[in-house]
Amino acid sequence: MSSGEFNIDDVIGQSLTVYRKGRIKQCLFNGWSIKSIETFQYKIDKSTTEGFFVSLVKNIRVNEWKSDYGVLVCDGYTW
Repeated sequence: MSSGEFNIDDVIGQSLTVYRKGRIKQCLFNGWSIKSIETFQYKIDKSTTEGFFVSLVKNIRVNEWKSDYGVLVCDGYTW
């Protein structure tokens, strides 16, 4: 997500979804709507996506990540 100054119609965020069956979905969002303003679909080799998911578990260890990394913030003067 963009956090600087922007026009309400500017693309300020995107989501990227990778599917094991060899598909990638990219959605672009502006500051006006909660629905994506543009969506792109890409096809890639299934073995490439499978290797990606194996790497996420083996090398990046996503299965060991916490489900929440939120931090409580106080009144702005103390943490």
